[in-house]
Amino acid sequence: MTQERSPRERGATTQVREWIRDRVDPRERATTQALTDEVVAWLKQQPDLLDRFLYERLFDLVAEMFRAVMTDTRRARRWLERAAETPEQERARLQQWFDRMEHVSPEKGYVRLGSLKRPELRAARQERATRVRRDQTHLRWYALLEEGLEDDETTVQDRYTAAQVEALYESASDTVTGRMDTILDGVNDAYRRIMFPDEGTETPTPSK
Repeated sequence: MTQERSPRERGATTQVREWIRDRVDPRERATTQALTDEVVAWLKQQPDLLDRFLYERLFDLVAEMFRAVMTDTRRARRWLERAAETPEQERARLQQWFDRMEHVSPEKGYVRLGSLKRPELRAARQERATRVRRDQTHLRWYALLEEGLEDDETTVQDRYTAAQVEALYESASDTVTGRMDTILDGVNDAYRRIMFPDEGTETPTPSK
């Protein structure tokens, strides 16, 4: 049975990851299978760590399964709702997408989505990317700061120096910035799958 751990104790997954990192030599060639066998053998020698590691990974697996089920459930619900629509209801629902008011920039303010052109979409995307990067940076920064507070009474200034606060913010910012590009990965492929489900890689012709 998994024992309750101190909030300050490193997670089993973190310990396993560090053990792997310490033993991987980029100058040497090794197969994934060989490295996996070595990790498994090491874990078998530490039953408590193995138990906690499996417990942590089980939560990740169940969470992923839950997300997949919820996604399928939402898709099924949307399909059922749309199947029951009359033609007039469908047209009204779809028209709402064109009528959405989207914030383009501080200068232009809100503009109807159906009226947006490429320069305006680019400006809106850049503004939203800046906002997302800022919000995500703060989210990670707060989590980093919280990680070091051992009780509900200690303040940030009690625990950290100003230099440490700055270093934690820069770490959060670097992490978020490094991951921002992944949000736009596969945009072209997704566009083609939606716009040309039967034509595959056919060159798209913009609609008038």
